[in-house]
Amino acid sequence: MIRLFINGLAASAGGGLTYLRNVIPHLARRGDAEATVLLNPAIRREFGELPNISFVEISESSGAFRRFVREQTTLPKLIRRSGAQFLISAGNFALWNSPVPQILLSRNSLYTSCDFGGHFGQRLAGTAIHKLRRHYRRPECGVCPGT
Repeated sequence: MIRLFINGLAASAGGGLTYLRNVIPHLARRGDAEATVLLNPAIRREFGELPNISFVEISESSGAFRRFVREQTTLPKLIRRSGAQFLISAGNFALWNSPVPQILLSRNSLYTSCDFGGHFGQRLAGTAIHKLRRHYRRPECGVCPGT
């Protein structure tokens, strides 16, 4: 049996929310997986009660920076308490010191694209939020800053 922790707190529109709406019911039907899902209360109400799924609700903090800080400090405790083996984050923010291996779902290529980093990134290279989000670099591409 695999145990997952899905951080859907930052998923409020677009790809992250679509992912949650499709994956959570699928996981509920599986007999070989259990998931703990972190959501804000408004989105949590969409799912009702599902087998193999437990929900944790946290009201969303105002602003990306506050949510980021809250996730970095609160999530490790919740993950350990859930007994999860893997973390899936559906909202563009990875957990820096994750107690388990994690998968970050991000449909915004500006955080990982070598082309963006080398060509367009100069416009945003100095912004703090860009630096926080773009902590992943692919050294094999030769275009990413720092390679």
